[in-house]
Amino acid sequence: MFLEAAKALAGHVSDQHLAEGAVYPELRTIRECSFSVACATIRRAVAEGHADPEILEGLEKTVDRAMWYPEYLPLRYEP
Repeated sequence: MFLEAAKALAGHVSDQHLAEGAVYPELRTIRECSFSVACATIRRAVAEGHADPEILEGLEKTVDRAMWYPEYLPLRYEP
C-alpha cells in the first residue's frame, strides 16, 4: 500500500519540477495529491484482500465526500 501511495504522489510531480530537483509536488496541489493517494491506497487494500470490493463502487465520490473542507467563519471580537 505504501508503494501505491508513493506512486500516486510521484505522479503529481511534473517533469519541470523533477528537472529542478523537486521530489514532491507543489503544496498548492495538496488536495488533489491527497485524493489520489487515498484512492490508490484503497484500491490496493481491496486488491490485497484488506477491504471489501464493494467499496470501489463510487470510490472517488466517497473519498471526495470524506475529505475535510476548511470553513473559516468570520471572527467577531466582543470586549
